[in-house]
Amino acid sequence: MNKVIKKYNSNMHRVFVYGTLKSGEPNNNVLQDRTRGTALLVGKAKTCLEYPLVIGTRYNIPFLLDAPGKGKRVIGELYDVDKKMLNTLDEFEDHPSWYTRSKIHVERMPDHESQIPSAVMKEEVCGYLLQQYKPYMFDRPCLSEYSTAGNHERPYDKVGDLGHESVEQNLIEFWEANRSEDEGIL
Repeated sequence: MNKVIKKYNSNMHRVFVYGTLKSGEPNNNVLQDRTRGTALLVGKAKTCLEYPLVIGTRYNIPFLLDAPGKGKRVIGELYDVDKKMLNTLDEFEDHPSWYTRSKIHVERMPDHESQIPSAVMKEEVCGYLLQQYKPYMFDRPCLSEYSTAGNHERPYDKVGDLGHESVEQNLIEFWEANRSEDEGIL
């Protein structure tokens, strides 16, 4: 289980996750795998600006489009990750080829386990944004929070179900399939 931390460690990188990497979601195991590095849950956060969080591709993947000021303020989770885990996330998100790790501003949301003061805490963190996308993606419903089991009627098709043992091989096949299909992003 994730540990809620109260103090930011300067040797760590703070990352905002909004989709299948969140707690309870299908790819959270990437953050839990200690052989890939260290990831410590800080708590929930919300983007300071609106972004389009949409579901796309035949795998029903949540994408945060790099279009600040459009969409909704997005709720996700903050993790402090070490350099090894940041490299793992870069590989998982295919940074910089598919997603781009960008600086975004978020507000931490109070929760019962942490001792966040009642004043809003804003901070600049890393987030993985999709910079190259088709215009029709703006026609998709924008979400404020993603859950695989949400009422969006587009359940996530876990890449791991392709029958391969390694995340890396799953991602290679996933990205190749999506780059070539008509509904692909690029």
